[in-house]
Amino acid sequence: MIGRIDRKSNTSFSARFPCTFPDAEIITELILTGKANAIVAEKMQLAQSANHLFAQYFPQPHNPGHPLSFYRWLPLMDKAYTANMESYFLNKGIRVFHSDRFLSGANTRNHYLRIALSSTNSLEELKRGLEILKENLGRAGKKNKA
Repeated sequence: MIGRIDRKSNTSFSARFPCTFPDAEIITELILTGKANAIVAEKMQLAQSANHLFAQYFPQPHNPGHPLSFYRWLPLMDKAYTANMESYFLNKGIRVFHSDRFLSGANTRNHYLRIALSSTNSLEELKRGLEILKENLGRAGKKNKA
């Protein structure tokens, strides 16, 4: 049995994801009318635009990553302390995550900031966040050394 129906909550549970009947009807309509392809194409264009915007502020000639990535790793020149770096930028109005947060083994010599490209409400908001990041990146590193 691939899926089952929970009559109490009017929900279908499949091996992949739970989906309510109204959701399934909407999804089916989007697929059959071709509107799903248009939505996916629009989302791909937005992701590509966000990645292009990031590349304008932070060019990365070596291995820039997938052109439709939802986040980018920004290399840090010096060891930056995770809590200080993250809280410094949070006080500036942007949320970044230091690569130490994602470690599952021994520390590495390379350090990065993880920059989400799909968390803003618009490309204009992303642009402003990237501007703040670029303007303050050197200052955040200097503050952490003190």
